[in-house]
Amino acid sequence: MTASGVEQRQTDRSDLGSAAAYIAELRMAINGLGLLDLAERNLGTAHADIEDVLCQTRKAAAVMLETAESLLGSCATGQAYKSLVEQRMIGLIEASGFQDLTGQRLCRIVHSLHAIEERLRLFAAHVQAQDGELRLGTHELARKARAMEQMLAGPGAPGAMTQDGIDELMRLAG
Repeated sequence: MTASGVEQRQTDRSDLGSAAAYIAELRMAINGLGLLDLAERNLGTAHADIEDVLCQTRKAAAVMLETAESLLGSCATGQAYKSLVEQRMIGLIEASGFQDLTGQRLCRIVHSLHAIEERLRLFAAHVQAQDGELRLGTHELARKARAMEQMLAGPGAPGAMTQDGIDELMRLAG
């Protein structure tokens, strides 16, 4: 074997040794992130918390809507109407109690998201990650399209232009 062949074999072994050391270091870094614990403890409860917040919000909104409809549709007058309003207001106060529970759950969700974000940052720093071209799957593309559609159909943010304002702009422009 020639001297250059020996040198090449030593270089190959050195490269393999470096790659093996990097893989071992990367494996330790990944294990140190606690991804299984994160998925089990944080994400597992976050899904349940979000579902519960949605359920509680729907229930409270239903109570509020039903209360408004019953008061607006009531034929009662005088003391009977006053009693009806008092009774319904107690129902509204009870329905607003959902806010405390949903607030607690949303705080846990925010905490979980911060934990995920921090662990992703640590991992990205360890592997010296750089963002490349983002490739979205079919499901994610459909979700983004639906989110855009809902945003356009939903209520505006506080301070946003109202539908009447938009109609007036259209009238003036057209």
